[in-house]
Amino acid sequence: MSRFDNDIKLTLAYNAGEQAVARHGNAIPPYKETLNYVPRVMSDYARNQQQP
Repeated sequence: MSRFDNDIKLTLAYNAGEQAVARHGNAIPPYKETLNYVPRVMSDYARNQQQP
């Protein structure tokens, strides 16, 4: 998280590899798997945050 200034989405995009994130200007790489993965995990995270 600290590597990406606590940006959860970029931290999740790390699954594409650190170099991929860096190559794309510290943005989510435009890889189909990563573009599907990040929103899916964020959705799960948001849903879990709402549960007591």
